Amino acid sequence: YSEFELEIKERNEELVKSKFNYLTIALANRGVGGDDSWGAPTHSKYCLKKNKLYSLKFKIFID
Repeated sequence: YSEFELEIKERNEELVKSKFNYLTIALANRGVGGDDSWGAPTHSKYCLKKNKLYSLKFKIFID
């Protein structure tokens, strides 16, 4: 599903099968690296550093 479709639908049952494939490529994600989902802080080894420059490279080959 597209990012837009996922944001506007309130329930999974509202999502309609698409003829397209979607690929999301992200350098980082929020919400990972903690012990639970109830407010425990994220472990420092999983946090992005403020003054560090991050980059991401990728290639897509269609065969």
